Amino acid sequence: MIPCLTDFPTARSRAVGLVLAAWLAANAMGGETPAPENLLKNPGFEEAFEELPKNAVTPQHPGVQEGRVGVHWKPNSGWADLTLAFDPDPNPFKGKGAQRIRCTRRTGGRTQFVQPVKVQKNRGYEISAWVKGSGRVSLELRKSGAPYTSHFATGANVLGEWSKLSVRGTAPEDDEAFFFLAFDGTGWFSVDEAEMVVLPERSNAPPKAGNLIYNGGFELGLAGWGGQLREWNGYANSPEPHAKPYPDPLDVAGYESGDAGCTVTQAEDRQAGRAALLVDLLPNSWWMWSSRGVAYNFGRPHLLSFWAKAERPGAALYATLYSENRFRDTLKKFVLSAEWTRYEMTLTPPYSSSAVMGAYFECHDTGKILLDGVHIQEGETFTPDAPRLEAALAAPRETGPVMLAAERPRILLRLASPVDGPVRCEVRVVDVDEREVQRLEREVAVKQGWGEAEAELETGALGAFRAMLKAVQGKQEAAGECCVGLPPDPVRGDEEASAFGGHFPFGPYYLKLMPKLGMKWARLHPPFHTKWIVVERERGQFRWYDAELRAVRAAGLKILGSLDLTPHWASVARETQQPGWVRSSATFPAERDEDWTNYVSKTVTHYAGVVDDWEIWNEPFTGTFFGVPEGRERGPEYVRLVRLAAEAARKANPRARVMGGMAGPDYVWTRECLDMGLHRLTDVFTLHLYYGGNGAPEFDGPLGLRDSVGRLREALRSAHRPDEVWNSEGGLSGATRSWYSMPELERGFVVPAREHAEQTAKYYVVQLAAGIRRGFQYFSWASPPHMGAASEATFLHADGTPRPAALAYAAAALFLHGARAKDSGPHPEDVAYFAFDTPAGEVQVFWSSAGKPVAFETRIPDGARIADLMGNARALALANGAARLEAGSAPQYLLLPPRR
Repeated sequence: MIPCLTDFPTARSRAVGLVLAAWLAANAMGGETPAPENLLKNPGFEEAFEELPKNAVTPQHPGVQEGRVGVHWKPNSGWADLTLAFDPDPNPFKGKGAQRIRCTRRTGGRTQFVQPVKVQKNRGYEISAWVKGSGRVSLELRKSGAPYTSHFATGANVLGEWSKLSVRGTAPEDDEAFFFLAFDGTGWFSVDEAEMVVLPERSNAPPKAGNLIYNGGFELGLAGWGGQLREWNGYANSPEPHAKPYPDPLDVAGYESGDAGCTVTQAEDRQAGRAALLVDLLPNSWWMWSSRGVAYNFGRPHLLSFWAKAERPGAALYATLYSENRFRDTLKKFVLSAEWTRYEMTLTPPYSSSAVMGAYFECHDTGKILLDGVHIQEGETFTPDAPRLEAALAAPRETGPVMLAAERPRILLRLASPVDGPVRCEVRVVDVDEREVQRLEREVAVKQGWGEAEAELETGALGAFRAMLKAVQGKQEAAGECCVGLPPDPVRGDEEASAFGGHFPFGPYYLKLMPKLGMKWARLHPPFHTKWIVVERERGQFRWYDAELRAVRAAGLKILGSLDLTPHWASVARETQQPGWVRSSATFPAERDEDWTNYVSKTVTHYAGVVDDWEIWNEPFTGTFFGVPEGRERGPEYVRLVRLAAEAARKANPRARVMGGMAGPDYVWTRECLDMGLHRLTDVFTLHLYYGGNGAPEFDGPLGLRDSVGRLREALRSAHRPDEVWNSEGGLSGATRSWYSMPELERGFVVPAREHAEQTAKYYVVQLAAGIRRGFQYFSWASPPHMGAASEATFLHADGTPRPAALAYAAAALFLHGARAKDSGPHPEDVAYFAFDTPAGEVQVFWSSAGKPVAFETRIPDGARIADLMGNARALALANGAARLEAGSAPQYLLLPPRR
């Protein structure tokens, strides 16, 4: 993982964060309370400044730190290679003191400035500071010792004026922590009026009445729910073989029943209302399912209850109320019977900076289970609700939520009511900037408890859209919403020319959706179809997934196969097997080389023509994914495996393209492997290139990422290796906001939906400009829980609907199909500018790097067009061959006509 690229919150997003913070304060804290105690000492730097002792520069501590620091505060960059000067700021925000820190040289690391504090498990804290400077400043509550976990954080690009950073969160344990400020790059920043306060243990807001959960009885199908079905302990060698690949719940979502996965059934076997959730689990599967999040009052008891039954008595179902990302600590096991039974659990959720809570279920069992009447209420005694009007919006099953123009984009209005009769419905559709693009009204008839109508989507543009429904029947009101995407028509065929790949389950839902986004490649990590623990779980017994992989090829995607993960019977570390996804015997090499080469040869031979590209091992530079026996070194062991596999693969399929290397966070591993001859064994060098993220230590911007990749390419050139480099796994490493209307607070480096879209497009532009031939987006799939902010920067919400980033990816995939970087020529200093040759003509991509719009003029030929982040193109007004353009935070594509 190489965290090199991020963008900074815009003024708009910071304003939204302040509004959300005010909302939480008003709704969670109640009325006025006395000012809480500041836990920091010398928070305003009004006390003495002390001279730093002269530090000794050593290879282990190459940095220079000098000057005067406010008492009770200390530098925390002794490990970094920086030159830092500390002194009082003569222009404080308040009072007579403030701390200024200047970084005049940076070779590695970042400027860190801290005060030690003690925190308590599950207590809520708010940290804040007034800052100014010349770049990005981060504010965190961080563990003071290894592994230096960032409990919660925020950050902003501060440019000269005093501004306040503030964030709330919890610590997962009693801890010696740091109130932590950091600065990236060279430059300066000042800090004043720092504060850390304890938040109340209990909300003072009025109690919330009734069932807090949306669509808890599944009357509206799967609206408001989302999940995954995947292999359980896929890296550990589970004893029971898988009969077939696991379908994703989204493949059978809707009102129809399916033979596996999750579906809503209207059969007689239900406990409440007219529907129930049916889950059909294959052997050794892992089912995760969650409701959409709701606001709650922290520090008060809440009851989760539900009806459930199992085909096989004794099946185990785990349930909890989720909030933040540590909810699995509270999972409760329920042993199900063959008869409908109501199950309950009570939890008192602590303060959560996401302000979102929902129902979460897990099952690692086999067979059918049924779930109905899910209920969350404040209090400890179950009180059933009276039947009520419910409303939802959904995309048609035959198209899914991403629709091309030829598919007649439309949306379904779904209603459930205990009263038959007409329901007045109003639908508003907004774009990624929250501008209303369509409004329509319908009267929908409810008969026998159900009603459904269809409405055309007439947005007038491409992109990501959120539709919101308000339904009224008599005195009852209900609401629902759905996210949909309208991408540009993708390039047909020509997969080899495309730079755009991803990771996703190989079910019908995804095979329909991903090609619409312009995705042309799929990497098998996950799913695991070609990995050794799946192919040959028992010695000599091979299992193939011909139908699944041919379906991927038929959908217009090429496949990057994975050769790794040793079955238990073959591993050199059988005696040290550990449970869980990683660090098991599967991550160690084989005890006998002939077993490894036999697996490679048979797998490559079997899939020849379907899979001709093979990557050898996932992230071998880490002990997490590649363990070696005591006394052996990771680098030589990996190069030896590649040598054996490359020879076997090419002999099995002369057309096979072999790749490996997998550069990690630094290039020490790369240089070691190149020195041992890795470049003579592979056709393509692969790396994993993530950017940004929660508490990521570097925010160098797009050009920093390009320079980082440039250093890798220089190392490869010096080793005379082929020019082809692929990024086989990457994307934003951190949390992203839901695009649904969920209450949430600015939490950590949570990237808003619009900014996630902009960053995704920039990421692919910069990769191509740096000479990376192909990139594979890692978090392409839907992932529960259905929170206000997801810890993984996924393209899809938990219910399978698209985030705006998926539509930005689609536009980039279209305009940059077959792109090869070229010299961009002169351009304004404050504009990031990149040029590419493509089969359709030259494409120039630009955006502002100044944190504000930048207007400039450029000379372009007649017939040029400009397209926005989502692929909407418009003509340019030219005057004497020149056009006046404005660069903003989002990339724009300048499309030049082909040369004659």
